[in-house]
Formats: sequence, structure tokens, C-alpha cells
Amino acid sequence: DAHDWLYDAGDYALSETMMNYWVNFVRTGDPNGEGLQVWIPFNDDPTQVLELGDVMAMREDPNLAIYDVIDRYQQEFAS
Repeated sequence: DAHDWLYDAGDYALSETMMNYWVNFVRTGDPNGEGLQVWIPFNDDPTQVLELGDVMAMREDPNLAIYDVIDRYQQEFAS
């Protein structure tokens, strides 16, 4: 509240949405609920992530290309 001038209505709406996902997950083990964009499980499609912001939607993970590089680096480093 001390810095509420830093945030607009969209920020507060995003905060409320994120809290709803977390509360649903804690209560039921499933973050989805009424009025929320469906968040599909990672195991159902590991190429998809939930975008949380002005847009709320499942979309292709923008970092997919880098994961192979990270995996190769970690394998080489661990050897």
C-alpha cells in the first residue's frame, strides 16, 4: 500500500489471478478454476507455457531453443 502509485488496475488483476491459481493448486492439486484460463499440465505438452500478463493464454514456450543448449552444457559440465 505504501507504493500503490506504482501499480495500475491491470497489475492488481494479474495479482488476483495468480493468487487464484495458487490457492486452487494448494486446495486441490489443480491450479485451474472457474473464470481462469486453463493451465494445461507440463506432462500433457511440455512445449506450452501459460502466459500471465495483459494476455492470459497457453502458448509455445519462447525458450525452447535454449533448453537443448543448456542440457548439452550441463551434460558436458557434469562429465
